[in-house]
Amino acid sequence: DCGASWREIDAVKRIVPTAAVLHPDAATECGGEPSWFDLRDIPVGPREPDNPRGLEDIVNKMHRKLDALVEEGVPADKIVLGGFSQGGKTALHAGLRYPKKLGGIVSISGWVGACLKEQVHAANASTPVLFCLGTRDNVIRPAVSQKSVEIVKAIGGGSADIME
Repeated sequence: DCGASWREIDAVKRIVPTAAVLHPDAATECGGEPSWFDLRDIPVGPREPDNPRGLEDIVNKMHRKLDALVEEGVPADKIVLGGFSQGGKTALHAGLRYPKKLGGIVSISGWVGACLKEQVHAANASTPVLFCLGTRDNVIRPAVSQKSVEIVKAIGGGSADIME
């Protein structure tokens, strides 16, 4: 969740924010990595809230960043929003809830809760989604990944690609 790791890609305008540390155990459980929002447990298990504290704030912040790009002249349908782990969850929530059609959404080792199905904006209901998960992920429990796959497929239907 550190933006600097994504700055090596050339020929593409990219915005790579770094998360603010919110989780009280981030320094010990995540090796000092920043967090986008509060987590109940690490590894993330089935009891994790669908909308953890802080998620709504970061979704609104991402929407403002997307709005700024569109105001600069970047067509929304040329924007791909992506993230890893908490950033993947953030990308899915911010992208699927954004009111302008995006070019795509990528989530690597992210997850979603069932509530996202009711929050999806019609503009992005069929936006291409690449959802990548690890079968040996030590941060996201397999049950959470599998439930997330079901939810992403239910939302995107044929526009969702799943990669294990």
